[in-house]
Amino acid sequence: MSITDISRTLLHCDSPLHGAHNTMEDDMASKRVREKEFAKIRAEFDWSNDDWAMMWLPWIRAAAIQAAGEQANVESFMGACAKDGTAEELLDGLGRTKVHLESLTKLIDRALLRTHAALKQFGYSPDGTRAH
Repeated sequence: MSITDISRTLLHCDSPLHGAHNTMEDDMASKRVREKEFAKIRAEFDWSNDDWAMMWLPWIRAAAIQAAGEQANVESFMGACAKDGTAEELLDGLGRTKVHLESLTKLIDRALLRTHAALKQFGYSPDGTRAH
């Protein structure tokens, strides 16, 4: 599902279920979901560009190499890592990077949802185009 589809659903634009319910309980539940989705979140990002790059880019590059490499090469490399004791460090670094990037994805998703909601009042549609 694209961010446009998510935004349309959360903003109740072009939603196939929009208007399909009329009970007070459904409306209250829907309101709670919208409030939770649009609530502000604590988002501290105080990394300098250089610090972020030094911390995360080596792991992203390692992931790119592992994902794109021939399986025989990956196995050979991981065999060497197992032998020299760095396999655990590699797995830990990739795991921490995954969690970090998932957090950034959630941050950006929330920012996009809140941005679309704010722009709706200025005549923008969920796909980011302005109605003329």
